Amino acid sequence: MTSPMEQIADRLKTALKLCDVLTASVKEASPVIEGVRTKLENLILQHAGFTSASADAAKTEEIRSQLVAIRMDIRECSNTLAGIKSDFADRYRSLLGTEKESFEYLTDTEQKNQNAPAYEAKTSFHQVSRLLEVLDLITADLLNLSGEMEHQTLQNRPTPDIGHFEYDDNVPAPSSLSP
Repeated sequence: MTSPMEQIADRLKTALKLCDVLTASVKEASPVIEGVRTKLENLILQHAGFTSASADAAKTEEIRSQLVAIRMDIRECSNTLAGIKSDFADRYRSLLGTEKESFEYLTDTEQKNQNAPAYEAKTSFHQVSRLLEVLDLITADLLNLSGEMEHQTLQNRPTPDIGHFEYDDNVPAPSSLSP
């Protein structure tokens, strides 16, 4: 079983590969995808900086702050990609018009032969969707990791003394309305 840090690193690498596929297949969105790819590469570098975290509470809080920053960067990438995904969906619909339903019943090869631009828009839409799914999984992993770190830190802290309570302290006062 892989550690959460390794799982996040693997998913970031998967996201980079998906960016490469998108860049190769979608020339008009290449600059935007390259920008997302650059951010993901920076996230990998940030991630590598804290893979060997100690149990120190101050260090844990620093790492958790970095995880929040990484999640914010991923959200920014996701927002950018959501716009691209929407553009591909719009292009697909506009290229097919009223033929959309019949086009979707065709096999992939038939779709490619009948309307190559629409087929490319559809496949690009699905590629961006997959990349967004991976980014969502990374975000979930980061949240889980942050929660685990907080839990470990809290477990290492001593339980505060709550004092001594007498039984009479816990009994509510009698109602003033009773006879």
